[in-house]
Amino acid sequence: MPRPSREALLILWLAAGLAAQPKTAEDWSNEGARLASAGQIDRAVEAYHRALKLNPKLTPVYLNLGIAYFRGGRYAEAEKPLRRFLAAETGHRQARHLLGLCLLEQGQFAKAAEQLDAARDREAPDVSLLLPLATAYYRAGREAEAQRAVHELLERGGDSAEVHLVLGIGHAEGNDTAKAVEEFETARRLNPKLPWVHKWLAESLMKLSRESEATALYRQELLLNPTDAEANYQLAAVLERRGEDVEAEKLLRTALGARPN
Repeated sequence: MPRPSREALLILWLAAGLAAQPKTAEDWSNEGARLASAGQIDRAVEAYHRALKLNPKLTPVYLNLGIAYFRGGRYAEAEKPLRRFLAAETGHRQARHLLGLCLLEQGQFAKAAEQLDAARDREAPDVSLLLPLATAYYRAGREAEAQRAVHELLERGGDSAEVHLVLGIGHAEGNDTAKAVEEFETARRLNPKLPWVHKWLAESLMKLSRESEATALYRQELLLNPTDAEANYQLAAVLERRGEDVEAEKLLRTALGARPN
């Protein structure tokens, strides 16, 4: 029996590859989920866009696209699909929570507080939501509401790193740097992997002219949260003053990607 030619084998290989390609919107949605699970966020985003191009009425894909953008630190881009999803699923707390976090990361504190408050389950409050909610209130200048969120956080979370972090943010917003540092250091000791704790402590130390310590803390924050806009921007500013322009430029690009405004 004659062996198939190289050209015939190539045609068979190409045909098999084409057959395995996603064809329908559902196929592309499933491919996006597979890629996201594998950590291939940019390819997942592309797959979700292909799914929506074929069928823009696939509402759950907008949520998955928003989550993928969020995981990639592309908070401004995450906002549109999340809002599109919430237009159809107004009571979906996870999506509203995520939208609130996107707005918080972009520095839109009042809007973030509005979304995070709407995402709350009053009967079973979520500690992971109360922390960004209190932060958003503090940074929007709404201290009374922030204090209520902190009180609830204390009731639910006890003497936790999250509680000390948000108390520190309150002191920092009130320009009591010494007390802020004390709370941030306590939070960091209780949970050195808590997001935001290193950057907030760094910011307070910068006010005390302790730049060397602050620089190390900004780097620690970026190990935990590489796309944090404020940590990237502040570290870039320090490095720029030192003449380390190449790394500073890279950090600034990341900051702008997370917070274009």
